[in-house]
Amino acid sequence: MAIQFKATKEEEERLAGLGAKLHKIKKSLSPYMTPRDSEKIDNLLRAFEKKEEKFQKEDRKLTLAVIGRVKAGKSSFLNELIFQGKDVLPHAFRPKTATLTKIEYDEEPHLSIEYYTPKEWAELEKLAKEDDNGREDVETAKELIEDVKKSGLLPAPYLEKGMEEIPLPDESSMESVLNEYVGANGKVTPLVKSVTLCIRRPELEGMSIVDTPGTDDPIISRTQTTKKFLAQCDVVFFLTTGTQALDAEDVDLLKAQLPGQGVGEIILLDSKFDDTLVDASYDYHSLEEAYEKEKEKFTACAEETFGHYADEESEAGHMERAALMRSCMKPLFLSSLMHRMDRKTVDQYTEDERYQFDLLDEAHGDMTPEMVAKIGDMAPIEKAFRNVIAHKDEKLAKSLQTMIPAFQENIRNVLHEMAEKAHQDLIILENKDKNDLAKQKKAMEDQILKVRGDVGDQFSQTLADLEHAKIAVVGELHSISAKWGSLQDKTGTEEHVGHYRVSDSCLFNPLSWGRSHVETYTYTTSYKYVDASDALENLRRFAAEAQQQADEKMEDGMDLGQMKNRLLRAIVSNLDAGSADFNPDHMRLIVQETLNRIELPVFQVSIESAADEIASSFTGEVRDAGDRDSLKRLLGRSLDELVKALINQVSEEVQKFRSQMMDLQDSFVDTLLEGVNKEFDEISRQMADKEKSIESLKAYEGLLNRFEREI
Repeated sequence: MAIQFKATKEEEERLAGLGAKLHKIKKSLSPYMTPRDSEKIDNLLRAFEKKEEKFQKEDRKLTLAVIGRVKAGKSSFLNELIFQGKDVLPHAFRPKTATLTKIEYDEEPHLSIEYYTPKEWAELEKLAKEDDNGREDVETAKELIEDVKKSGLLPAPYLEKGMEEIPLPDESSMESVLNEYVGANGKVTPLVKSVTLCIRRPELEGMSIVDTPGTDDPIISRTQTTKKFLAQCDVVFFLTTGTQALDAEDVDLLKAQLPGQGVGEIILLDSKFDDTLVDASYDYHSLEEAYEKEKEKFTACAEETFGHYADEESEAGHMERAALMRSCMKPLFLSSLMHRMDRKTVDQYTEDERYQFDLLDEAHGDMTPEMVAKIGDMAPIEKAFRNVIAHKDEKLAKSLQTMIPAFQENIRNVLHEMAEKAHQDLIILENKDKNDLAKQKKAMEDQILKVRGDVGDQFSQTLADLEHAKIAVVGELHSISAKWGSLQDKTGTEEHVGHYRVSDSCLFNPLSWGRSHVETYTYTTSYKYVDASDALENLRRFAAEAQQQADEKMEDGMDLGQMKNRLLRAIVSNLDAGSADFNPDHMRLIVQETLNRIELPVFQVSIESAADEIASSFTGEVRDAGDRDSLKRLLGRSLDELVKALINQVSEEVQKFRSQMMDLQDSFVDTLLEGVNKEFDEISRQMADKEKSIESLKAYEGLLNRFEREI
């Protein structure tokens, strides 16, 4: 399949055109601009460049993640979808190989390697010293440490590198090079946390395709890497297997975690459909019937499960989350193995492929190459992939359709303000001489001195609003802490091998009497656990929501725009607009310049120390009842401490803002007087060559008005 992605040419041209227009405006206005006006235009340019960079480097890139449990078939799927069945991405037969692997376009093929940090490796070494007691995380840590010892590598040089780029001379070499760093037997594999495979495939330009570690990865740092990465994703292919389809773990991730990460679409795949058919084939009269019925069965399960959650989200008014749940109601079916086999003749099958063919044939003897093609058909998945790309174009266009007009309006407002200022200066120059100017300046100074009392009243109201906003923020923090302060017990299963002795004695063979042999059997037990990675996820989600809500509550409570308008009205309404020596429009511009300096406090939420404490104490599945309770208490205590720290931060920032406002209150009149002095000093300089200044201001005002219309 040829993957295609093209940025919307029309919108891209609009963006480039707006940038060019801004530079033209700056160049045209440069001969006339005051330093303050020049600063305003420079600020606009910087803001535009940031928006353009975001569009070019982030918004343009379609980020598609393939997620699922360890051994869900993620790498096999991508090998089929991207590399026509070549084993470029190693299969993670063991948990240790489950690195996060990105595939992206680059003119110079290379690997970008991210190693574990010294701190993360120290935690793994500590974990490896513990008794495993069947714990997969301990077992995996031991395996990683042991593999490094066997390789003879010294970890420190790699850990200290952090990142490394490995050139790929040609595409044919990437399998062997990649295997060295992420393959099951790769020499450096144990030290690698993630890789980016950059290849010269123009069809991949504008895309980032990601093979993630398993959502049940026993190494907590890799699980967290996956969950953090989801915040950057546009679309997720979620792989589950029909043999354990849509269990509580899968459903929790799909309904509770992904919707809050910015994911726009989920495509649900039964990723090993051939295994599903092997298990179910004896329940039906034919393999064909098993094929149809098992698809119906899985689809009905998805429709019932996610339809229920979609209805819940709709009732709560969360329409985007509801749409995301509904996208899981139409699963697709994948067999990477059968898709690969469909490109071969029967005699070309590998031993594993032949074995699976025979298993499917065993029940009814009706397995054929045609059935291989049917089970391995990836056309619906490829179609879904192409639709994803098409929708990304639409999303990009919508983003720009919103961004460009909003920024144009911002430019127009700035130009309008500058034109107003030029117009007021022009009025003064055309109608006043130096004596008149001095009188007007004195009149404005006298009038400003009269409004001290009303200014003080407005600042008092602002400080009262500040206290209300602080109370709202503190209340919200406690509410968010309660929301993310609990961990739910989960149920896991594990297989055991039992043994029993069978007698080989035969009544008519005395030599056999007393003989026996041992046979084995398997059985499954269930257990309760809490996941340490869920505790870290709760911390992260608390931090994100707390910061957002703190900023929003402060903005809503303070309403900085309204406060500025109140102050402006209080000042202008108390001035004698009827005085021949007073210009209220001129005063309004000076007041606005002063008020624009006021900015609300910004809050930062850090969870690093709390996360470190949890990660150093617990990892993977925590099964022991006492340990489960300890982890829950630690999470609760960590959130309590974070709330206390945030409340202290809010109090400090509010106090700083209060001090800023009181200082501004005390100096406000003096600041306005300073602004008046600067304005009239500038006009006085212009009066030195009045005719030239008038001509220049008229040209300046004309240009500003013209550009305002043209934007």
